[in-house]
Amino acid sequence: MTIRTEDATLWDAEVEAMPRERLREAQGEALARQVAHVYANGRLQKELYDAAGVRPADIATVEDLTKLPLFTKDDIRAARDASGDIFGGTACVPIDRLRLVNHSTGTSGAPTVYGLTGADAEQVSDIFARSMHSIGLRRGDRTLVAANSFWHGWVIGFELGLQHLGAVPYRVSCSAATCVEKQFGGWRQADLTALRTFIPELEMSIFEKDDIDPRAIFPNARFVYAAIDVSAPKRRIIERIFGLPFRNMMGSGDQFFIGAECAYSAPYYHMPEDYFVFEVIDPATEQQVPPRGVGELVVTNLWAEAFPYLRYRMGDIVTYEDDPCPCGRTSMRLKVLGRLPWSVQVGGVRVFHGEVENTLWNRPEMEGAKYQLVRRRSQPQEALEVRVGPRQPVSADVAEAARQDLAAAFDVPVVLTVVDPSELGLQNLIKMERLIEID
Repeated sequence: MTIRTEDATLWDAEVEAMPRERLREAQGEALARQVAHVYANGRLQKELYDAAGVRPADIATVEDLTKLPLFTKDDIRAARDASGDIFGGTACVPIDRLRLVNHSTGTSGAPTVYGLTGADAEQVSDIFARSMHSIGLRRGDRTLVAANSFWHGWVIGFELGLQHLGAVPYRVSCSAATCVEKQFGGWRQADLTALRTFIPELEMSIFEKDDIDPRAIFPNARFVYAAIDVSAPKRRIIERIFGLPFRNMMGSGDQFFIGAECAYSAPYYHMPEDYFVFEVIDPATEQQVPPRGVGELVVTNLWAEAFPYLRYRMGDIVTYEDDPCPCGRTSMRLKVLGRLPWSVQVGGVRVFHGEVENTLWNRPEMEGAKYQLVRRRSQPQEALEVRVGPRQPVSADVAEAARQDLAAAFDVPVVLTVVDPSELGLQNLIKMERLIEID
């Protein structure tokens, strides 16, 4: 079976173009095996299932998934603190079988710890290679890997995927905040064919300050890519400053999942449903949300030996479609709207940081500005409070116009405070710190 995307066959057409009825059957078979595995070997999972009155025999098809309890990183943290087990009772293999151990970013609290067996690592390499193939990476491509971030599982998966794909990972000693300077500094002789973008609002300033023209430095580069929260104006900025088409990915370090755009799907991501079950639920009622509805992403791992999380709440608010894509893939496609940990409740309106960026950056004077939402510990709050650090000084009139833009977009009171960009920093040198919580 040959199905073509822009310029190449699918990575695995038999799986990626599988009829959804057959896909759901395969998910059910894998789910039944995985539930039995975690119940027998995972202390936390067994405790959660026993408390919910669920046994492995109760799970025979993917429709039975909702019988399992939902759980979150907070459950893992609580179990870790109570037991003294760094894994919080989630390890499902003896520790001496682990090939590596990593930890999460800690965006929403203390980092959680997880790992892979050798067999798990082989699965991860295929999961990542498939999605990287979707964005356009090919055998022989040369691209940069941020070596200082190997503590994060997603970066491990990224390099395993590059190796499986046959691309060449160029390991560079840098963080997300410094890699662009390395990429266009000491590595400019590397003739990279696929460029990385990490924090575009920082990169804009670097390109201007150092008079960098990415196309002149890397004439054989075909596209620029990332795994970042990307609004419509951010996408425009990236394509403008790099002079290349942009492709994005999304995913999770602790469960090693990855979704990727294709030429037909952006800003939606194709998801590897043969390896995971992806649910979208109403965060309040925990009921399933139909296609094109909006809800919280829940992930069930169908393959891992070591740390399979089942019905794991991600905190990402998404919408999805499950009709076939014009590229030929039949997997569901997700669009990320924002993260619950990086949102505020203003009266009856939930505001996500990406929505603020989408409005703020559309004003030319605020394009690429650092920004931060202020969340009051007592929710809901009376006004949307935003701290913004423009790349260049702005007048009081511009600041007021930006405030009015936000007020019109969300129909809520808005307090906009202009600060020096240096006051709005990075979290773990990986992401901009999009939210600050105060009393």
